[in-house]
Amino acid sequence: RLFVEKLRTCSIIYDFMENTNLENKMCKKQIMSEILEYLIHGRNVLTPELYREIVDMVSKNIFRKLPSSEIMFDVEEDHTFYDPSWPHLLLSYEILTQFLYLPDFKTSLARHYINENFIDQFMDLFLTRDGRERVTLQKILLKIYRAFIVLRPYIRNRFYEYTFDEVYVIGLPDLMQFYSNIIPGFVFPLEAEHEIFFTNIFLLLHCGAMYPHYYKRYLDCIYELLLKNPKLYEKVVDVIIKYWPKTSSAKQLLFLKELNDLLTDIKSEEFEVICIDLFTLLADCFSKPNYYVFDGALDVLNNPTICSLIKTYTDTVYPIIVPVLLKSMEAIHVPNKVKIQAIITKFRNDSEKDFSFSLLKYEE
Repeated sequence: RLFVEKLRTCSIIYDFMENTNLENKMCKKQIMSEILEYLIHGRNVLTPELYREIVDMVSKNIFRKLPSSEIMFDVEEDHTFYDPSWPHLLLSYEILTQFLYLPDFKTSLARHYINENFIDQFMDLFLTRDGRERVTLQKILLKIYRAFIVLRPYIRNRFYEYTFDEVYVIGLPDLMQFYSNIIPGFVFPLEAEHEIFFTNIFLLLHCGAMYPHYYKRYLDCIYELLLKNPKLYEKVVDVIIKYWPKTSSAKQLLFLKELNDLLTDIKSEEFEVICIDLFTLLADCFSKPNYYVFDGALDVLNNPTICSLIKTYTDTVYPIIVPVLLKSMEAIHVPNKVKIQAIITKFRNDSEKDFSFSLLKYEE
């Protein structure tokens, strides 16, 4: 009974932005430390009533209104923010963590309180500016994901909220890290629910205006999923083409870099499926005046894996690529001429017949 009273006492909230109620704050911190110690050292401490009381106390302490991320800071600048209430918040998170890891913890009882509503509020906290809190959230969410099988689809589907965001979601890279940690647990071949999530939700994160800010972790996730199911290469290329950023050369360059990195491990069977769409996209890049995009497309063309696979599909690739490369050589200001000439020479050496046919098409 005393333990329940302590939990309810700690449900009283204080404003840590104000230098008031210092004695009460210190007292609350001491009681929370005692609660944590009890959970750490206690054995068979959980009763059905305590599930509700613990989740309720933690919820009241960690769930709070955060400033909207788009007005908090300039995304282009480096900011380090330390929430003044963090020592108090940390105790709340440590109590929740210890609760989830208790030997007598029963998911079936906790499910009444750690539900979809809890997940919504919990994941909203990834908007916090304090990086320490986001790291803690990520670890706890991973534990919840692994423990509550029924909540897994709901947690994954929350990514859809960020697919077309026009503002910076500060916690999205942390959510990417969370997702990269659950991918190794996916079975091979991928289950249908994971493929549907990847295709219908996760790949749409290419559309986010802040894609450059989560690009690296996002790419790691895609790469891991392609290892689980190489047939998904087609879906990746389809999305890149469908949502090609027509007005942002910087984002075009990142898309090309993504292709270059992901295609390093592609096999012939998957390459055949994406071949025409891929080289049509590259040909379009070669027809544009932007030097960096042009050079990024050349890097894809020079990818050792792609170079090797092209030899098998010269009759398909050459008619798409050779004419546009030859045309680019005619331009007066082309700083890539040496690189282009090397590719053209290689193409001619690999298949004189298909090169001559493409040359004829170009001259017509």
